[in-house]
Amino acid sequence: MALHDVAENAGVTTEDIYEKRPKNGYPWDKPHVDYLHLLGQGLWWNSLTAYFEQTYLACGAAPAVARGAAVRVREHMLDPEMYREYPGVRDLLDLVRTLGYQNYILSNNYPELPKVMEGMGLAAYFDGIFTSGAIGYEKPRPEIFHYAKKAAGDPGLCVMVGDNPIADIEGGRAAGMKTVLIHCKKPSNADFVLDGFEGLYEILKLL
Repeated sequence: MALHDVAENAGVTTEDIYEKRPKNGYPWDKPHVDYLHLLGQGLWWNSLTAYFEQTYLACGAAPAVARGAAVRVREHMLDPEMYREYPGVRDLLDLVRTLGYQNYILSNNYPELPKVMEGMGLAAYFDGIFTSGAIGYEKPRPEIFHYAKKAAGDPGLCVMVGDNPIADIEGGRAAGMKTVLIHCKKPSNADFVLDGFEGLYEILKLL
């Protein structure tokens, strides 16, 4: 997590952040609120950078240090080199397309995610990349799912694959999607549950 990765240079420990960071500071912590007022002109990042600064201040960093660290968190988050893809994911995305599916990302994330995916060499594997930071609503809000479905051409079958039982699974179900929970052991109402991406292709063949 970028907030933690930058912390050491600010003289802050990971334990400090867990214990002292202001709660509900991320947009996805409060999905019941819309963020339309933060669209455009860097307002989304201004809001989040202020939260990063508040977090470092709460952990004891000096004001100038906290401000500088907060700015570096953004740089860290937008650096494609900071991310690792799951092994075999490119082959899987290609296989999914052979079944007639289109691949989309729907993420509670920053507006620049498409550029980061391009930097990782993954953007070409997706037909669209939609983020809450660019739309103004967080999953599981129905608005963000409806936005993505409309942009995809309102297909008759949509499958939401994600690791969050609320944001991904409940949000997807409410939007009329089939749902697959991965990388998560929490109880859920998902139609299918997988430990990882293995087995996803077989599920999609059945739908």
